[in-house]
Amino acid sequence: MKPFAAALASLMLMVVSAPAQTPYTDLGRLISSREYRYGYAYAPAMIRDGGTVHMLFCSYGRPGIWDHIRYARSDDGGRTWSVPAVAMAGTDETGERAACDPSLVRYQAPADAHPYWYLFYSGNPLNVGTAIFLARGDAIEGPYAKWTRRGTWETDAADPAVVIAPARSHPDDTGFYGAGQTSVVLRREGLGLWYTDDSGCGTPCARIFEARSRDPTRWPPASPTNVAGASSVDVKRDSERGGYAMIEIVAPHTGTSVLALRRSRDGRGWSAPTTLCGEGCFDRFAHNVGIAGSPAGELARGPALVVYGAPSDRDPACGSCWGKWDLFGGLATLPP
Repeated sequence: MKPFAAALASLMLMVVSAPAQTPYTDLGRLISSREYRYGYAYAPAMIRDGGTVHMLFCSYGRPGIWDHIRYARSDDGGRTWSVPAVAMAGTDETGERAACDPSLVRYQAPADAHPYWYLFYSGNPLNVGTAIFLARGDAIEGPYAKWTRRGTWETDAADPAVVIAPARSHPDDTGFYGAGQTSVVLRREGLGLWYTDDSGCGTPCARIFEARSRDPTRWPPASPTNVAGASSVDVKRDSERGGYAMIEIVAPHTGTSVLALRRSRDGRGWSAPTTLCGEGCFDRFAHNVGIAGSPAGELARGPALVVYGAPSDRDPACGSCWGKWDLFGGLATLPP
């Protein structure tokens, strides 16, 4: 009995000592804004197509335009990336002022002769706040034609049209964000879209809204979800487990940022957040998260590629880091 007891004790020690499966593996810095001299990088949208990951993200624009959207690709699962190039520029200095916070899906609308890459993005019309605009293209890397106020699709349009406005417009410099940071997926009956809006009450109060449409250019009033106080999420369909998965940075832009997961059956009622990477694991002052999905917005099997903006030097105190952001990432194992 003694040899058996000793062997059993040894086996138990091995089981207890074995490292637990971690839900998050840090990949470090993925895109350096300083290396490519465009000021900052954040707000990624990623499409996994075969062995390639395509990424659009927000970066500095030009005088008069705050942001352009850049493109990069990875052929090794997100560890190394090509030199970024502008996929779509901001073009309207008053009615748009920015092209940022991209989200895209492959979709053939009822009036389309063939599928397009539909790109939803945030702009900031003068004295309105952040609003959602729309473009489409035949290739992820661009060029993209914008939906205009004249009802046309034009590359470098001078009058891009707002497709979803904030609940209320507010003058500049009032502290309100508006409506933006979209996530879009292909649903059975068309498109599903989620976005943040903080303008619907007397003081900024962020809430995630959900909308559905078959026509990307026309959206009925959105429905509020039960996710309040959140402003940094990305949503994907999860057919393997059913319903939808929401990746959220809880307390973005703060020294206590953590990465969390919510789940939903219908896209409107969401679970409480489950921490994937907490304090001591996740970057402080992180924000604007994206998670890789298929061209239809579907999660792939296995660990999910998660990318987000964070201070370029990963300064734990942040200091004067506002706007000095690079793209960082990791692989997240999503629990049921």
